[in-house]
Amino acid sequence: GRALAMPVAMTYITQIVLSGPRRLVDETMVEATQRSIDALARSRFMDAVHVQLSNLGEDAAMLGAAAMVLRKELSVL
Repeated sequence: GRALAMPVAMTYITQIVLSGPRRLVDETMVEATQRSIDALARSRFMDAVHVQLSNLGEDAAMLGAAAMVLRKELSVL
């Protein structure tokens, strides 16, 4: 959360989606990130930031890479 606080505050991001192996990125990490963002970036000028887990699971990077190939090579996306 601490590493995200400044970019969040500077860009008014309202949603953060965490992704990665479930053994590392779980609800505990979501809660800790949410607390850090709330403590370090939230102000009266900024709306609340919502932190959540990705629903793509551990395949998120592979799905993103496949989407890039489809877009570039086949103009599908």
